[in-house]
Amino acid sequence: MTYRLMENVLHCRNCDKDVDILEVKHHTDFEERILSCGHRSNKYIKNIIEPSTHISDKITATVSRLKQSEKMQVEEKVINRKLSIHFSAENVDITINNSIINVKAQDDYTFTRSFPQKVEEIINKITALRYEVEESSIDIQEKTKTLSLLQRIDYVLSPTPYSNTTYKFDKLKRWIIHSKWFFTIASSPFILNIIDIIHDMMKDSQPSSI
Repeated sequence: MTYRLMENVLHCRNCDKDVDILEVKHHTDFEERILSCGHRSNKYIKNIIEPSTHISDKITATVSRLKQSEKMQVEEKVINRKLSIHFSAENVDITINNSIINVKAQDDYTFTRSFPQKVEEIINKITALRYEVEESSIDIQEKTKTLSLLQRIDYVLSPTPYSNTTYKFDKLKRWIIHSKWFFTIASSPFILNIIDIIHDMMKDSQPSSI
């Protein structure tokens, strides 16, 4: 008689019988199990609690990479039908919108976090930084570029306070026109402040099941 380990056995709903698990493929938010009967079964992973020290190390490493980068490109995009801001520097990509923060650090690590509940605090920091930029004596072109980016970050993170008709028109317009900004870290005096705001967002964010 042959005995099978129970952890390698799964009840197939299609066949209505216990079958062997031949292979398990790990994806971002689910495990795909290849069964001996020819069917597949997906186990979705939700509410994963990430070790605080582990994610904290990732966040620290991400911010350090951003600040040590020579240049940064920022682009406004529509990702998964959501208006988003995409930051890309050397070996780091960060996407934020009003629900998630996604970080990709080349092949080292990738993580997605739910946007922090302290949205008002983040927006207040953006508002304070906009005022600081407006009052500064930096180059007018650099000032205009920085203020434009801060305005768009504020817009992306804030609830849309417009009427439904205006919102639909603006949404359609944003699908067609996407803003793009280029910053040189050494010569853009306020880009480090923006990175600090992103750092605060990541620190206050929560594990995501998206």
